[in-house]
Amino acid sequence: MNLDGVVPDEVSLASILSACGNIKVLDVGQQLHCLSVKLGLEPNLFAGSSLIDMYSKCGDIEDAQKIYSRMPERSVVSFNALIAGYAPKNIKEAISLIHEMLILGLKPSEITFVSIIDVCKGSAK
Repeated sequence: MNLDGVVPDEVSLASILSACGNIKVLDVGQQLHCLSVKLGLEPNLFAGSSLIDMYSKCGDIEDAQKIYSRMPERSVVSFNALIAGYAPKNIKEAISLIHEMLILGLKPSEITFVSIIDVCKGSAK
């Protein structure tokens, strides 16, 4: 894509980051993260949520948290991505995020409830 002179936007970047997360290729995802910074897309809500999702799926919750912390605006999608990354291994953080989301007045989605079930499964172990 970049070799052909086509510059990715936040939508194409999100699609590629999703694929990286699904197949757990962190190194490629990190390269895309660098590209998103160069293109000025990282603070974008859509791109930021995609980065959180990719890092979470690749098991790099620390970098997912860093992206989340730098986001000037958050949505249910960005919360869900980080909650899913924490559940079921870090139940306390996942529950804290759910609480924060509710305090901000964000309405949980179906994905939020799936993540809550994962949190509960983790607490039962």
